[in-house]
Amino acid sequence: MTGFIGAGLVGRDLLGEIYLRRIVWRDLSNLQDLTNLSGTQIIFNLENLIRNFYQVPYLRLNIYLFCWLHGIDCFVLKYYTLMELLPVEKIQINARKIAEIDSVVKSIYRLIIYSRYHLDDDLLDIYVTGVNDLKEQLSIKNAQMEAQNEEEAIEYVKNLKVSLDFVISEIVFHQNLSKEIQLFQLLRLVSPETNALHPNRYRHTMVQIGAHICPDPMMVPSLVAELFYRIQHISNPIIRAIYFHHELIRIHPFADGNGRVTRIAKNWMLMYELYPPIFINDAPQKKDYISTLANSFRELEKSPNQWNRYTELFFEQELDRLLINSNLLYESINLKGLSRECQGVI
Repeated sequence: MTGFIGAGLVGRDLLGEIYLRRIVWRDLSNLQDLTNLSGTQIIFNLENLIRNFYQVPYLRLNIYLFCWLHGIDCFVLKYYTLMELLPVEKIQINARKIAEIDSVVKSIYRLIIYSRYHLDDDLLDIYVTGVNDLKEQLSIKNAQMEAQNEEEAIEYVKNLKVSLDFVISEIVFHQNLSKEIQLFQLLRLVSPETNALHPNRYRHTMVQIGAHICPDPMMVPSLVAELFYRIQHISNPIIRAIYFHHELIRIHPFADGNGRVTRIAKNWMLMYELYPPIFINDAPQKKDYISTLANSFRELEKSPNQWNRYTELFFEQELDRLLINSNLLYESINLKGLSRECQGVI
């Protein structure tokens, strides 16, 4: 979306320069003093203005009054990219598929709880084995076009294993993903090189993933904070995790490592609620993942408050992956138990 901000007019995407009567274009990216016709000194910190403009309604009115009193004709803005999060009330839930997933997951825990031959350690062992499967993890990494060579992939798997150990330890102490600081903890583990260059900071540059131009760096802190606030209002834990994944990738808060952090964060939320993690483990899933996200982002740029078929498709694909992984997990645990039973091992 594009537009402009003026006395009584609100735009959405154009932020950056101010036009004053008899003063031609000035760059106000930093704090500067400008003087209008009456000699009154005008001091604007535009960076703070932009950061707060869409967050504080009364600030908008004060800006309009200020412009009118000081003879400022209008704000005309150079391009920055803003983003509105998808309203949670617009999400359309596939209740049938969620019920199917819940049924499979309950079957897993019935085996573990009530069978002498199916052990709770089987569940954790299968998770860890999955992380150590280089082929599977390469598929995950390639889904974001991140893997460059085998050496990098091996380092990635090592970092992922450390990250999963951290997540499991947090879950043991009843900690779900619910705070921004936890994203930085994950970044330090999954992408230590990024954290070393930008310690405990969101990105300070514009980034683009495919055709999607991510929101301006000044918008990132407020968007991430809003995202954590919004997920509190999503009751279903599966939908909460998928929504978080979709929107955090769209924000792209870090200079690098966004895909890795986002996937671990999503799986943290799922595993805390006793669901298996979602992994992309073949080329068709990889292709669908990239294509569907790109189309969803494009449609939401056009109509940020409307549920569209591509966003719905992304949610459906994630539910399908979770259902597949749940069934695979059930089959793996059941086979281990049956093997013990046949051998008479308890």
